[in-house]
Amino acid sequence: MTGLSKLQQMLKIFLIRQKYDWNELLQYRFQFIVYLAYAVLQPIITLVFISTIYGVSNGIAGWSYFQLLFLAALSGLTTSLFQYFVEPQRIFNDITRGGLDKYMTKPFSVFLSLLSYGNKLVVANMLGNISLLVYCMLNLQFTLLQLALLAVAVAAGTTAFIIFMMAFIFNWHKYFTGGWWISTLAEMAQNAAYWPISIFGTFGYIILTILIPIGLAVFVPAAIFTGKISIVTYALFVVVSLLAIYIFHGLYRKGLAGYNSAAG
Repeated sequence: MTGLSKLQQMLKIFLIRQKYDWNELLQYRFQFIVYLAYAVLQPIITLVFISTIYGVSNGIAGWSYFQLLFLAALSGLTTSLFQYFVEPQRIFNDITRGGLDKYMTKPFSVFLSLLSYGNKLVVANMLGNISLLVYCMLNLQFTLLQLALLAVAVAAGTTAFIIFMMAFIFNWHKYFTGGWWISTLAEMAQNAAYWPISIFGTFGYIILTILIPIGLAVFVPAAIFTGKISIVTYALFVVVSLLAIYIFHGLYRKGLAGYNSAAG
């Protein structure tokens, strides 16, 4: 089997698992509808919160109302993407209780199998934040080039953050009593990404873009779209994102290699 055909097979299996998870969720339709309604509230709260800030003050220096709303909505979208694919508690339980054995003996990617663990219901949150992004775009001047650069930066940065969290779980789970703590750390980083990273100073900038690459998924794409950084700086951060993906994937594989099965 060639590398391409193997990749196609793994993606096919991944999509089948996604379909199965959605069919399972739809078995409880009332619960599904209630949760969707709850998930839609987050983007609405974001809109009200940012509107209140600019209603009683001048907001954050250098950022207009629609620019900051765009940043917050993009943060909400990337947070939802992370939650859709990664569920730290389930992954933590599988690592510590030998639950990965069922994937290690099968001819497809352990990584893609674990990405099926996430919360599918956050799709409602994604759609709400996408609506906010479109609303902001209609009120901001932008070019198709900026839109294309935004898409590339979001894809590269979000991938880097997801792989970072997988590497973090596999290599440092022994320092935590449960996956809930790891989820809390991820949530703290994502909450920080609602605001311009510049307000955290140089130290915070380094932490949130290099050590914890949430800034690569949120701030850099928003900054290029709103004209806060140059195309040269943008290109540098995209290269950093790709380098981060390579490094964090290597750390993930290192952690996976150190996994002890239930039989071991």
